[in-house]
Amino acid sequence: MDAPLNPPARIQPFSVTSISTRSTQKRIDAFMSEFQARTTAGQGINTAVTVQLQNLRDALHEEHERRKK
Repeated sequence: MDAPLNPPARIQPFSVTSISTRSTQKRIDAFMSEFQARTTAGQGINTAVTVQLQNLRDALHEEHERRKK
């Protein structure tokens, strides 16, 4: 018999602070660099997470460019 599946943990924010898309891009880039360094040293890159973060970064870049115009 298979073990029961556990749903992912829900993250509930306690507060919200707005930051610019430019600042968000920088934070995502820093996180991606650290994440890739950790996963490469451990067991290999988790491409699903990396691709999703790159998609988010690209979308934020597009939004930033639209707002500048």
